[in-house]
Amino acid sequence: MYTNVAQAGYGGIFTLELLVSAGLLIFTIYAAILFFKKKTRAPRTIITLLIVSLISTCILLAIELVAEAEPFAIESVKQLVRNIIGAAIWIPYFRKSVRVKATFIH
Repeated sequence: MYTNVAQAGYGGIFTLELLVSAGLLIFTIYAAILFFKKKTRAPRTIITLLIVSLISTCILLAIELVAEAEPFAIESVKQLVRNIIGAAIWIPYFRKSVRVKATFIH
């Protein structure tokens, strides 16, 4: 698959997206561990994860638009919309919810 992408001239963008996705996966696993252990810093970590994911998607989209990598840019726009909706729902919830404050006390 990579050779087809590289032949189309998008090898660098593909590699960059892969690295960003791997970093976000590691961060997500860390946040999930904190969440399931009900650690006090879990809500803050999840909010940070949502913001980092949103910012990284914006940066990748900008790079893809500059590089005229339309197939990648279309997928990044879809991901950006999902990230905005998710952040708009979960950030206020983790900041204001009484249930969250009562759950993450360790």
